[in-house]
Amino acid sequence: MAKLSAKSKQASVIPSNDVGAALLSAARQIFESEGLPALTVRRVADEAGYTTMQVYSRYNGKDGLLQALFDEGFEALTQPQAAV
Repeated sequence: MAKLSAKSKQASVIPSNDVGAALLSAARQIFESEGLPALTVRRVADEAGYTTMQVYSRYNGKDGLLQALFDEGFEALTQPQAAV
């Protein structure tokens, strides 16, 4: 088994909030522009620059991603709107 160098290990450590935000951003963009059929775990991972395993680890797959997108959208709806 090959060992990773210290540089490789350090480069692969990414705060989970950043990973989650990047994955959700990619999922949102795909969903908004192409619809639900285009939203796949592989596509989201590719667009965000992460592995499919990171999507599964963070969101347990497509259903979890969709739930997070819906939660985010409903949260935005419940926030007070600024006066116009």
